[in-house]
Amino acid sequence: MADVASVEFGEAHGRQALTIKFTNGQSVGPVGANLIKVLDGTGASKGDLYNNSVKNPDERLMKAGWNWNLVESDGSQGVHNPTFVFSLLDLAIDNLNNLLAGK
Repeated sequence: MADVASVEFGEAHGRQALTIKFTNGQSVGPVGANLIKVLDGTGASKGDLYNNSVKNPDERLMKAGWNWNLVESDGSQGVHNPTFVFSLLDLAIDNLNNLLAGK
């Protein structure tokens, strides 16, 4: 199994999706978050990423993805409301950094 180099937000068929890039150069995606299975420490399935995130009190990953897709799909590059766009992206970045730091 290859190590993960990066995870990118996107969309697939109108749904939130992720593209996983591995250190060996391969990538998978975009795959809808509803199709990505979440496993517990024993390898047992806990369902899909989207529904686990929505039901879980910590929804930061999926919210950050939603915010990214909103800005990316807008097409104006934030020109129409830059204050909103910067605040949306700053919040998403802060939340993901906190999530990665275990906060």
